[in-house]
Amino acid sequence: MMRESFCMQKGCWCMKKTFSLLPILLVLALLMSSAVFTVSADIITNGQSLGGVGTVNSATSYDVTDGLSYSGFTFTDNYFGKGQSGHVMEFNPDASGLFPMAYQPQPSIASTVKNTVAKAKEDGYTVYGGINGEFASTNNGTNGNYGTLEGILITNGKISADTASRTNPSNQNPTADNRQVILAIDNTGALRLMESRISYHFYVEGKEQGNAIIDIINKRYAGDNWWDPLSYFDSDIGNKTYTIADCPGIEVVFNKINGTDLIVNGTLQGEVVSKKENTYGSTFGENQFVLFAQTSSANYGYLSQLKVGQKVQIYAEETCEEAKDVLPTAVTAVSANYPVVVNGQNNVANIRYKASDIAVGDIHPQRTAIGVKADGTYVYFCSAGRDIGGINGNNYGLTINQVADMMIALGCVTAVNLDGGGSSTMIAGDDTVFQADPSYMRPVGSTILIAKRDSKLQSLEKKQQLSNLVAEATAGSYGGAQATVDALIAQSNAMLSNPKANTGDYLRLFMQLQEAMGKVTSIKPKEYISLDANDWSYNSSIMQASNDGTALVLNNTNGQWPSATFSCKVTVPASYTFNYDITVNGQTSIHLVANSVDTTINKLIAPNNLDSGSGDIIGGGRTFKGSVKISDMGLPSSFFDTDGNLTLTGLSIFAVGSSGNGSKVTVRDFSFTGAYSKKGDVSGDSKINSTDGRMILRYLNGKANFVTEQLAAADYDGSGDVGTADVRAILLSSAGLI
Repeated sequence: MMRESFCMQKGCWCMKKTFSLLPILLVLALLMSSAVFTVSADIITNGQSLGGVGTVNSATSYDVTDGLSYSGFTFTDNYFGKGQSGHVMEFNPDASGLFPMAYQPQPSIASTVKNTVAKAKEDGYTVYGGINGEFASTNNGTNGNYGTLEGILITNGKISADTASRTNPSNQNPTADNRQVILAIDNTGALRLMESRISYHFYVEGKEQGNAIIDIINKRYAGDNWWDPLSYFDSDIGNKTYTIADCPGIEVVFNKINGTDLIVNGTLQGEVVSKKENTYGSTFGENQFVLFAQTSSANYGYLSQLKVGQKVQIYAEETCEEAKDVLPTAVTAVSANYPVVVNGQNNVANIRYKASDIAVGDIHPQRTAIGVKADGTYVYFCSAGRDIGGINGNNYGLTINQVADMMIALGCVTAVNLDGGGSSTMIAGDDTVFQADPSYMRPVGSTILIAKRDSKLQSLEKKQQLSNLVAEATAGSYGGAQATVDALIAQSNAMLSNPKANTGDYLRLFMQLQEAMGKVTSIKPKEYISLDANDWSYNSSIMQASNDGTALVLNNTNGQWPSATFSCKVTVPASYTFNYDITVNGQTSIHLVANSVDTTINKLIAPNNLDSGSGDIIGGGRTFKGSVKISDMGLPSSFFDTDGNLTLTGLSIFAVGSSGNGSKVTVRDFSFTGAYSKKGDVSGDSKINSTDGRMILRYLNGKANFVTEQLAAADYDGSGDVGTADVRAILLSSAGLI
């Protein structure tokens, strides 16, 4: 029997396809732990065995602060018979009040671990040490992007840096699916490993600019990537954009409004302050952000049409199933390309990508790793290598397999190999207890701090902001949205009284509650297919869209290649049926999008009416109508989640200009239907959650039609009527409050 993921409370590795026998084996392994020798930083002594890795020759241990221990030790390894040296710090978030926090003062500029610790203290964090974090660019190109973090960084709940085109560490090219393994830590201190890919949606006045691509978040590049994506900068990077003279473009400055920010599954609200053409390196304020596009970019037009005072929104959506319930609540997260220990076992052979110095052979640079024990204790580890530095010549270095075995010997059930080599650094208290090169501390892309749960980590200002909004929401009345507001009030009150809540928790609930109350524009992808022209995005100068109450009509107006796009988040079982009723005048191309993968369905709809050169439907006034089972549509496997459900995220319809002015598409039906077997399961996805509640609200407000089976499912409380009481019960139940 197989299932889709396996998670531990304090250490988790989410994988596709693991066996249900694993939890049993892991429990047995933990119960038998007395037979597996492990050591702790505060008890490493001379002569100890390191679980088969080697034997300790000397050790020095002390407490850095209450709950945080350090040990420096030398040992002779059992692989090469060589002298080695290691450094370990340990703490338990529950017992110590300390917390692991990934941090970088300015993500586009490398910073040493020592400088980062000092800057974090200046920024209001109470810090007791740290180690270097994930891999960074070593490119010393003309425009100097050395030290730029390659992957994602979330600090205190906010997205501080990201690149949607995630990189493959083995050759620094984008991965095929733009996914990356990341390490995420929630407010309890629990560490989770999973694949993630965040998609950034850009809206103007609440309407998504369907083809706009935001690909760079607070990062500097050498210029070769500026031609295509929109780039985002805010105060996490400093007070100016890291655009370059070789690639001038348009820079639009926005105020962040309504107390919003860039968070996972949240909507940043902005207002245009100014536009600057043919510029680079523009300055901006603390509560502002900038979008940039090079003049030649395909995305230039999305910014050039903006006007001062216009409102925009950026929605950061996690698209990987295994991360959707984890990353939005993460206090901190950072790329974790090399999970070396999973479920207490050496995982090196299963690492998806391996750079040259991660190979399993005789390669032994300096190393840095982070791990977590079954009881939630964190282990920070560094070791000397490459015969540089070290203690009394104990500096041969560990292979990646030795690192995995060492972390297991230290008691870890989950561990990640971080950036090593010349980057390896450990700060304990105010002391630099290890740096790879004794004569030089290399700047790195991020640091994983050991911070105290106080001050900036638990902002009193953000907490009070949420408390004030809860009081306002409690006193108000919100009609069809009342059930959603009630559920968020309950969640917010629980978080306000939670001693482990952090700044990101307060911000996330504040933003969600504002949207539910109607105080800001809510633009989350729609969980249904709409044929209302107002729900579609298009360039009004080259396309017209309308709806006469019976159909969506799209007209090409000037012979170009305009498209209308619809953003959604539709998840339906593969057993459902896709229905279409479309009339075409001229040429048309119809595309489905799932997880940013695009495919045309022209051949499915009109197999005998194709232009082999363009792949477009040709049908002068022809109507194409029919139904087909989703599983028979021939869609790419990437369109389906791990449960086999279709995860549609968008539609695009092109009224192709090669036929001249007047190409037109009339859409009367574009829908999915299936069985609704459970009370409350209005969406038919075999789950009962907020999606069903929102669909009922649309039905009650006259914006959706339900078939007989959906109406029966919508009567969640069994009263015989469908109303807001059903919505309230569904939302409270899905939030775990009833």
